[in-house]
Amino acid sequence: MRRRIVAIALAVGLTATAGACSSSPSTSADGGQAEGGGGDAAVPTKPQAGGSLVFGTQGETTGWMPMTDRWGPGPITVAKTFFDPMVTWGTDGEVKPFLVKAFEPSEDFTQWDILLRPDLTFHNGEKVDAHSIVYNLQKYRTSALTTFAFQPVVDIQKVEGDDLRVRVTLDQSWASFPAALTGQAGFVVAPEQLNAEPAQASMRPIGSGPFEFTSWEPDKDLVANRYDDYWMSDADGNRYPYLDEVTFVPTPDEASRMQALQSGDLDVVQTNSPGTVAAYLAESGDTPEDINVLEDNSESDELNVTLNTQSGPLADERLRKALQLVTDRQALVDNFDGVFPIADGPMSESSQWWSDAGWPEPNLEEAKALVAEYQADNPGPIALNLMVLASPDGLQFGQLVEQQWSQLGIDVEIQSVEETQFSNRMLGGDFDALVTQFWNGADPDANYHFWTGDNIGSAGSITLNFPRWSNDEVDAALNKAREAGTEQERKDAYATVWQQWAEHVPYLWIYHAKWLILYRDRVHGLSDLRTPEGAEIEPVQWGSVFLTATWVTGG
Repeated sequence: MRRRIVAIALAVGLTATAGACSSSPSTSADGGQAEGGGGDAAVPTKPQAGGSLVFGTQGETTGWMPMTDRWGPGPITVAKTFFDPMVTWGTDGEVKPFLVKAFEPSEDFTQWDILLRPDLTFHNGEKVDAHSIVYNLQKYRTSALTTFAFQPVVDIQKVEGDDLRVRVTLDQSWASFPAALTGQAGFVVAPEQLNAEPAQASMRPIGSGPFEFTSWEPDKDLVANRYDDYWMSDADGNRYPYLDEVTFVPTPDEASRMQALQSGDLDVVQTNSPGTVAAYLAESGDTPEDINVLEDNSESDELNVTLNTQSGPLADERLRKALQLVTDRQALVDNFDGVFPIADGPMSESSQWWSDAGWPEPNLEEAKALVAEYQADNPGPIALNLMVLASPDGLQFGQLVEQQWSQLGIDVEIQSVEETQFSNRMLGGDFDALVTQFWNGADPDANYHFWTGDNIGSAGSITLNFPRWSNDEVDAALNKAREAGTEQERKDAYATVWQQWAEHVPYLWIYHAKWLILYRDRVHGLSDLRTPEGAEIEPVQWGSVFLTATWVTGG
């Protein structure tokens, strides 16, 4: 039988496990004693310096400039080796300072001071100071890729006379501003890389992280070596990282990635394949004995069907409601051994931001009545395209959805599309319905720019509001939640958003997805890293992990 090693959860149940995972980094990814070799007593219980590790990522990127290159969970894991993020998510669902020391807001949240740690440098010797942070934030603010996340920012300046303080000025109250820095737009890049020619900047990253970039052959491997002068140390005063070298191998094909892990060619892999996740998490699962599991218990993705409300048949709300009423989420989840919690919005029930959205139970007769009403105004057959990612999992799920929708007499064409084309069509609105996993982030405000009506373009234009739907109530609630000073005020505002979505159906929420980090017995410490102040970091965040405190046995 496999050994399932679950990472520390969010707030629920935290007290029971916190004692087993003290601030000492000598614990392994299970939060208890180090394991390896089937529990061999000879395995050290303290981290061992040296050795190398091979990590199989789910995908590749076009480059390593966070302002211009799109990163998924694989590239973000790679980026965490040579870049430090300004902040990260804690296990309590709160934003925790990481590279930066603290945030100080004004009373009305229209101004935020970012306080930096002293005496930090990038790998090339440049200082991590107010000048470099201002330069990074200005780049993020003006980049076409990240500008939407910084729309309220009107000014970014170094505070005069203080090399360790940056002041960000906003045109509105923004109580959750640090959450905007938890994703790709929070990594700090050396000015030398920012000033390089675009092609060179993307090919040679320079950061302040635990590993220094060595080489990269796209679609083959990336090698990073230990940075001996990294600024963080463990509780015993040993300087991170422990590993000498990390090699990342992009392996998009799920079967190939799992086979390489089991053969030992890869030490660690990431996966969100529903079939693989179900195999490892289901009680009936029969998986390799020497493969351990680190489970993502953060606010990860939600699998949903996004509906195009701007053009095509689903611009009519009656059809969207019919699909809502005929889609049996429990039946879909049961195809994966029931390991995924059913979703009624982008937050799980363990989140402080969850509230009952009023999502209806399946009702075939009511759905058929809505279709008949639609066809009375729009005679003729109803045809929809359902776009899925080109993968066995994507095709399987599309077929399951098509079977349910066909009960309404709707002709569903499943379009299996590779990732780049999928993203382009999603952004351009070239779909009727698409199956996607999205909306990770412990604070809903991190997704503001995907939900606001301000980011809905005309038909055919690029837009971040994928279903191209909003209304005055949703926009007002999103702004209120952003500006509100208390948690209850924010929760009440988001409750309005969830209820409006349930009523008008721009999304069909299916389940809360899971990422897993699978690793061999020789790997330890994947969940041991804390912030410099000792706060517990969520070990897996959107399928990505830190390798700063990871160590290996056996070289």
